[in-house]
Amino acid sequence: KLAGYLNCSSILSAWTRQIEDESLREHGWLDAILRTGEYQKSAQRRILVGRIAVLTQTKIDLDVTAEDSVQRFEFKLAAPQPGIAVGDVVKVSFLEENDSRPENRIVQRIEEIRAR
Repeated sequence: KLAGYLNCSSILSAWTRQIEDESLREHGWLDAILRTGEYQKSAQRRILVGRIAVLTQTKIDLDVTAEDSVQRFEFKLAAPQPGIAVGDVVKVSFLEENDSRPENRIVQRIEEIRAR
């Protein structure tokens, strides 16, 4: 019983179609990720490491030492942060909006590096 027939032109046609498919550039998963709002927010994401100077339920002040000077940064907290205390060295990941005012610094995550 004859199931199919292959000749030289059908093989060349299939091969040509495959070459054309491989050379076609499609927008895939990486392009979809780069267009998300979360990726665009990553340009505003900052990280600071310093010692906690003031800690309340709604704010944290961080003393950051850079080039023999200490600079204090203030952050607003959305919720109380358990497990940290004044004097601990922490790494703070935050989003900084258009300017550097404390109310525009949104804390994403706080990691304790060293306890007092």
